[in-house]
Amino acid sequence: MNVRTRHRTVTFRFPFTLEGQRTFPPGDYLVVTDEGLLDTLSFQAFHHLSTMIIVPAGSRSSVELLTIDPRALRSAEDRDAEASGR
Repeated sequence: MNVRTRHRTVTFRFPFTLEGQRTFPPGDYLVVTDEGLLDTLSFQAFHHLSTMIIVPAGSRSSVELLTIDPRALRSAEDRDAEASGR
């Protein structure tokens, strides 16, 4: 299966939480989304495989790659926008 990986940076202005996770500090976070090519169609189409976010780990220089629900990320982004009055 062909997989494509998309990267985007999400900025949180306030501390935030994701479902089932601890609270993370404000800042810029890299979100990585993998999508798989559907090979049954006559045109190229992709379906969602996984969404991950890179967050700070226990020590200052360590990071973790957490698999997350993209809907939980969207909710966190919406809450952050509401808190900042956007």
